Amino acid sequence: MGFTQYMDELLEDYDKEEHEDILETARAISADDREVMGQLGLAVSQPRTYFKDNMERFDERGIDLEAGEDPDEYDADELLFIAMVDELEAHGYSVELDWKCELADFLWSLEQLKNYHLIADVIPTVTLDENKDIEVWGEALNAALGGKVHVCYIDIESDSYPITIVTDEAFAAIPIPMVMSM
Repeated sequence: MGFTQYMDELLEDYDKEEHEDILETARAISADDREVMGQLGLAVSQPRTYFKDNMERFDERGIDLEAGEDPDEYDADELLFIAMVDELEAHGYSVELDWKCELADFLWSLEQLKNYHLIADVIPTVTLDENKDIEVWGEALNAALGGKVHVCYIDIESDSYPITIVTDEAFAAIPIPMVMSM
């Protein structure tokens, strides 16, 4: 099955209104960043065009849209969720890390995020054990942040963690339950 047939089956009953949660989540995480919202607006309103234009990104995740995946393997919601994760990362609001990354890599990656300023003052006050893992470090940071800001991860059902930083207000506005405070 090729791309066109796959898209025909995937989008047969597609209703963009059912995917507003993708836009709301990205809006909360990116503080309504124009570029992020533009790309995801396209993804939700014209998924066929978005998927075709971004086949390489999906291929990097092992999803071959060009050849046409098994229509039962992914649905539009899952592909749009992946698109959201990738757009947030491409625009500096998320970074994907392996669960067993080194502490130095974790801290450096956080510094690269556009929202790092939300936690920059707290980082030096927290002692993080380099023998622990990303979940433990995130929990320690969140404890020090006192609920005002959250270091979160987006659950992509993998051993990697797309990490993001959001205010408490933004965290409360995220409708997708796969975005979790550590």
